[in-house]
Amino acid sequence: MNSAKGIFVTGTDTDVGKTVVAAGLVLALKAAGVDVGYLKPLGTGGVEEEGVGLVNPDAILIKRLAGLDDSLRQMNPVCLRQPLCPLVAGRLEGVHISVALVRAQLRQILDLHRFTVVEGVGGVMVPLTARLILLDLMVDMDLPVMVVARPGLGTINHTLLTIGALRDRGLKVVGFCFSGPHPSLPPDPAIPHNPELITDFSGVPFLGALPWQEQNENLNADELLASVREHLDLGPLLTLAGNGRG
Repeated sequence: MNSAKGIFVTGTDTDVGKTVVAAGLVLALKAAGVDVGYLKPLGTGGVEEEGVGLVNPDAILIKRLAGLDDSLRQMNPVCLRQPLCPLVAGRLEGVHISVALVRAQLRQILDLHRFTVVEGVGGVMVPLTARLILLDLMVDMDLPVMVVARPGLGTINHTLLTIGALRDRGLKVVGFCFSGPHPSLPPDPAIPHNPELITDFSGVPFLGALPWQEQNENLNADELLASVREHLDLGPLLTLAGNGRG
């Protein structure tokens, strides 16, 4: 597997844990000596940050956890206030998303670091504009992809559909992982069988299951890094990043 400029972390749906996984990957790469950055190209559900404007909470969280020097605007170039898909949020807020401008910004931001962990918004079919979905932007960026999914019943369908959509557009899927389940949920007898079946039907390797982490101000960088090292196979990621060289 050749080195790359980054990896795109996408989810099978919203709230599947991809931000915690992305944060863990940034921490693991930084600990391995990789010059790493984080990028959330488009965000919704933004909060006001003094001197910056609307910023997605995912970027704020990861900047704090990883101690990144990049500005919040570099980490999240476009953000809308409503916690909805970008197309709907933009319409409600009277904001036109210029994909051409976003693409130009992304090329500049990806050059800031040897390797960048890019996080999507929702799943791959989420509408960005009246004509474009997230998958179109992913194709334009042409980064290898890691899929984050829920571990329980239903995830086989969701994960295989996501992998199929990515492959149909020519993107390389380096692996998939699970996040959770939430400790409040009852035992799910499907969980032990899902990784093998998804790999059998897709050929995509299972990279592990990260235990549930609360995505809030109490999330601890050292604890998250230890959990990622214990539960996820970081080999493909480190290979993509050149093992910290370059």
